[in-house]
Amino acid sequence: MADEAHLATLERGRDAWNEWRAQEPEVVPDLAGAALAGRDLRGLDLRGARLEGAELARADLGEANLSGAQLARADLTGARLVDAVLTGATLAGVTAPEADCRRARLDAADLRRADLRSALLGEARIADSDLRAADLTDADLRLAIRTDALFSGARLSGSTLQPARA
Repeated sequence: MADEAHLATLERGRDAWNEWRAQEPEVVPDLAGAALAGRDLRGLDLRGARLEGAELARADLGEANLSGAQLARADLTGARLVDAVLTGATLAGVTAPEADCRRARLDAADLRRADLRSALLGEARIADSDLRAADLTDADLRLAIRTDALFSGARLSGSTLQPARA
């Protein structure tokens, strides 16, 4: 359950949120299970945030910093994550069909069993990420940097993989 004080800070807007994060860097934002569908969350500092099971469908998280965030089982259906930083984030079991993750940094992310059907991952960095058993059916991985990513058991039918860089 999300922390009510953290939700109240988020309601005050991007500048208030990022200022709070700068003043309280040791606090782990708890937005687990929060209903944030369709929200403008661009450029937020969500490093290390707890967002497990959060409703983020159609949310705009462009340029947000989600490094180390816990997003397991979150709903990111149709979310916009263009240029977002998700390095080391946990996205195991996330639902994100049709998510726009172009140029996102997903290095060392846990994407096991993620639903990424028809997701846009063009030019994304997924180096050293774990995509075992992920559903990437019809996903666009053009120019994605996927060095040492684990794809065993992943569904890739209809995906655009070339000319991706290894």
